[in-house]
Amino acid sequence: MGKKKAQRRQETDLVRIYQNALNAQKRNRAHIEQRSERLHHPGRLVELPKTSSTISLQSKNAVAVFIIPVFDCMPLEYGFIFENKAKHRFAPAYFFPSGNIDTIDRDPEEAAARELKEEVGIGTRILREHRFGNLYVRDHETMLPVCIFLYARRIGNATYMIPGADQLEAHRAPKEHIEFLIRQGYLGLNHAVAWRMFKSFVNRNPRFLTNQHV
Repeated sequence: MGKKKAQRRQETDLVRIYQNALNAQKRNRAHIEQRSERLHHPGRLVELPKTSSTISLQSKNAVAVFIIPVFDCMPLEYGFIFENKAKHRFAPAYFFPSGNIDTIDRDPEEAAARELKEEVGIGTRILREHRFGNLYVRDHETMLPVCIFLYARRIGNATYMIPGADQLEAHRAPKEHIEFLIRQGYLGLNHAVAWRMFKSFVNRNPRFLTNQHV
């Protein structure tokens, strides 16, 4: 009974964080509109803020990485972050650590390690064998095709997550909470798809996580 109460309390906290951010975004919408600028791309004209977190503003940058931190405890817990993109045209949402593959990155694995360090303060190597798939989508702002490299990295249970400059909070929770966020529509859409792909991959490859060194 105590475990169920704790789970409901954490779920309530996650909903509260989301709703507070959404209300703040609505209050600031008029200010957001004044800061937007025009961005042209083939077949469409959209309004974008001056600072946008789109993952593919240009076709040459149409690659990105998602990383699911898997904490080595029983039951397993998964790390995710909360961002209120009030300065963008995005609803606030929960995400797994993610970002662009930049020109400074030698490969997707280096980009994944960099994003994990920047967004949750975890410094660890990401290797090719930590990749569980690729996700092909269209950027919802530019409509350009995007390839997202998907990784899951086993992390020591005692490791702390520290939110980066653009992240409001960092959380870790068992899979039931991830499923709760998906049901509520609070986890970013592509991240929800990545989670489903991760679960399917682990079911087919049960040693994927156990073979990883913490």
